[in-house]
Amino acid sequence: MESYNKTAKRVLIVISLLTVFLLFFIKDLKFDYNFESFFAESDEETEFFYSHRNRFESDNDFIFISIEREQGVFNYNFLKSVTNFVDSLEQDSLVRDISCLTNMEEYVKAPFSPAMFKIPYLTICDTCDFSDDSTRIYSRPEINGFFINKDATGLLVYIKHVQNLGKEKCDNLKAHIDNLLAINKLEKYHYAGRALGQSYYIEIMRYETVFFIALSFVLVILILWIAFKSWWGIWIPMLIVSASMIWITSFMALVNEPMNLVLTVLPSIIFVVAMSDVIHLVSKFLEELRLGKTKNEAIKVAYK
Repeated sequence: MESYNKTAKRVLIVISLLTVFLLFFIKDLKFDYNFESFFAESDEETEFFYSHRNRFESDNDFIFISIEREQGVFNYNFLKSVTNFVDSLEQDSLVRDISCLTNMEEYVKAPFSPAMFKIPYLTICDTCDFSDDSTRIYSRPEINGFFINKDATGLLVYIKHVQNLGKEKCDNLKAHIDNLLAINKLEKYHYAGRALGQSYYIEIMRYETVFFIALSFVLVILILWIAFKSWWGIWIPMLIVSASMIWITSFMALVNEPMNLVLTVLPSIIFVVAMSDVIHLVSKFLEELRLGKTKNEAIKVAYK
């Protein structure tokens, strides 16, 4: 009996130390935004998708930025700021192309000649009244309502960036955009795109993972209190299942397995499902004790 107790204490110490050790790796757990990881690579539809994308490129590697000015966009200072913003962002190594009325040109055919030449949609100068440019812009259906809104209070900046950017590079690109917007005092804007949505999405995933784990804790504590009506009946099962959850998530971090859209509910599922096993074992152990068995015998029967 004494030898058994010593062995049990040693095992508990080893498990506790290992749990504390693994706890430090949870911070390295990654979150995967890539929906393509759900596709079976050997599937015909997946192969067709990859073939199509390799031929025509990805269709979501872009950012839309709507920069607004309530008094109207045909203002020299405003257009100059937008021009500086576009020119500066164009130097970013992650940006492949930028389209905005401040840098776009149209082809015009010379009269009585087959020659073609390009003219800018906007001639930006401090003495320009922009009346001719605005009339010409609003006569182009491919521009009106897309690169400029009908009220002339907003301009669209279309940014095409390098394909398949990871989260770190997306965050860098977003930080650069925010910095340039602030430098050029373009304070009223809206933007959209995968590079921006990815960071937001991953933050939501992290928040919901923590949120649902917290809800699971509250629910299980309530159930344990109803079942055992004692503090040890709450904390022992909680410690066991919490350690199990730490082991699994830390192991995922160690083998570089990210938490994806489906796996965000994994900790909650582990917590609730494993807790049912713990409750079952503890209940059986207590039942055997009430029948007069020793602790060792009760443990053996419960696990059997």
